Amino acid sequence: MEISAKTISKKSLFNILFKSIGLGLLLFSLLMGILSIFGFETVTWNEEHITGIMGLVTSIFIGLFLSVFFTAFMWLLGVLGLWVNSKFSSVTIVFKQVTKTEN
Repeated sequence: MEISAKTISKKSLFNILFKSIGLGLLLFSLLMGILSIFGFETVTWNEEHITGIMGLVTSIFIGLFLSVFFTAFMWLLGVLGLWVNSKFSSVTIVFKQVTKTEN
């Protein structure tokens, strides 16, 4: 299924970016926190390595901050890019494995 539009709504773009970039960063941060429980020095705060349960807790908060920050930053760049793109051409999105939902 292929859809063409002049632009994408800001909310839809944020949702797509958060589900890809934000959740990816959050999962990576959680993995680093789990590794810190086993003594790996994967979590650093103020140039100090944090291990154990505090490393896991710290990594969750770092992951939340990074996921929101980078998603918002990429969203702002995406909105600017799509605005410029809407002046010259349209956006085409191709969907694979489309399922029908009822409203």
